[in-house]
Amino acid sequence: MLYTPIQTRSEFEARIRLSDRSRERDGTAEGVHVDFKFKQETKPNKQREFARDITQFANTEGGTLVIGVEAPKMNGFDTAKSIVSITDPGRLQDWMERAMSNYLYPAAARPRAQFFDPWGEGTVCALNVPPSINLVGVWRQCEAKGGVEYLYRTTTGKEWFTPSEIEMKISSSYARGRRLTLESLCTPPPKDIFRPYKVHLTPPLSQMLWSIHGLQHTSISKSECWVELGKRTETEFTLKLNNSSDGRAVASPIHLPYEYINAAWRTNCRHLALDLAVRIYRLGDARSFERL
Repeated sequence: MLYTPIQTRSEFEARIRLSDRSRERDGTAEGVHVDFKFKQETKPNKQREFARDITQFANTEGGTLVIGVEAPKMNGFDTAKSIVSITDPGRLQDWMERAMSNYLYPAAARPRAQFFDPWGEGTVCALNVPPSINLVGVWRQCEAKGGVEYLYRTTTGKEWFTPSEIEMKISSSYARGRRLTLESLCTPPPKDIFRPYKVHLTPPLSQMLWSIHGLQHTSISKSECWVELGKRTETEFTLKLNNSSDGRAVASPIHLPYEYINAAWRTNCRHLALDLAVRIYRLGDARSFERL
């Protein structure tokens, strides 16, 4: 599941709850997509740890590093309690830029920090880290003998990839890229039945019968149609096709593994081109299957 970045003060106030501000509910706990930092660190020896905080999100599903929030443990999880205002945002920004230049590999993976003053209680920093298609490592540029660290995020904190996990992640980066691209482009906005995109079913590269792979048939009759796409599981997405743009007469959904996608990209006129590596069939009147 992709994270939702915190880009405005109102989004911060809506998503981050402080236990000190309300006695009726608990504060927001750390999780896969959020990590709280209490202190405004600007010491050189803390740069490597800051780079680890970035890579943990980049190598998982993305997340937001929040600086300036006290988060003591409550019920076993670090939980947002109160604002600890950042006194010098400019100095912190410069320190983060130096840390990313010194330790992130590849160096291009540099998120930009945003500063807010939620509830008028002090300045906080939100560093939104998008998921990376390729593994992002921690490496001191002038310490070649130190090796490269690769981390990922769990519900309780950061963990390190083992050598075998690193090898597996590198080999599967293409499949991860296809999945992340599809999720970022096709997640429908709230209250919308169908996203205003069209799908063009292009000739597949290989034939995979639905009866073998358990693919469900659909009743569409055209190769160009309106589409709703959504995530079903960690390995599958749902494809709902329709000949009309008003969302009526929704066809039976097709559940496809992400590995059945060759590519997904945005085209002109708010269209979406989706290149499938499978053949999709529909059930005909004579109980026969017709390839679309």
